[in-house]
Amino acid sequence: MSTSLPPTKPVPLSSSLTNILADLEHFNQTKWGWVMYRCAYGTAGSDEAWARFRHIVEARSARRMARPDVPPGAADALEWNFVSDRDALEGASRDQLRRRFRTWADEAAVRERRRAQPTGQEDGGGGKGDVAGGLKSQRYAYFVQVDEEALRSVVDTDPGDRRDVGWVNLVRADEEQDFGRGGGGGDGEGDGMAASEVAVDEGWMMIASDMLGPDFYDAIGQMPEYWYSFYAPPPAVVAW
Repeated sequence: MSTSLPPTKPVPLSSSLTNILADLEHFNQTKWGWVMYRCAYGTAGSDEAWARFRHIVEARSARRMARPDVPPGAADALEWNFVSDRDALEGASRDQLRRRFRTWADEAAVRERRRAQPTGQEDGGGGKGDVAGGLKSQRYAYFVQVDEEALRSVVDTDPGDRRDVGWVNLVRADEEQDFGRGGGGGDGEGDGMAASEVAVDEGWMMIASDMLGPDFYDAIGQMPEYWYSFYAPPPAVVAW
């Protein structure tokens, strides 16, 4: 397993959080943080592993948010949504997750508004966390898939190795391209194409689990092209 090292580490934590709070104001939203879908259920101890995964993510966030340079309101606005639903999520493809997530995002973006839009004004996306130009805040544009390999990579790390943090799968919600994975396509676009010509799903990547925090959240931004500043094709793990 290789590791990809994209752009240089940015501004201090306080600046990343200041940017996030400014984006919340810009997008008229009250929450930041990602939805994480549990897709691993079949092995012994998976419930305990999921609980451990949640604890790791939440404890890491709590440590960051407790720092004295964290701007007011940043911690209160943070919300990780951990979703566990065996019937719906066990074995779900990324495209199935994308469809589920987009339904959630459309509803959540309205529910999590900071204030009602003035009469005659729109946010560019019908109240779906968009602004002019169709951009979406990170909360409604990306989500995290935790499959069996990702789950175990996080909970079975070496406690003596600070670099051993495991990974999760970060997925772009608007990328409908699970070609060859049994979850997308469905229109025969790949029929008759040579294996080397079949399109691959560039709408997901494996990221180090400690990137689930404000620095990367701010850096990935809303512009679609920012994705490719970090993207590395799996099984490379992006560490930043």
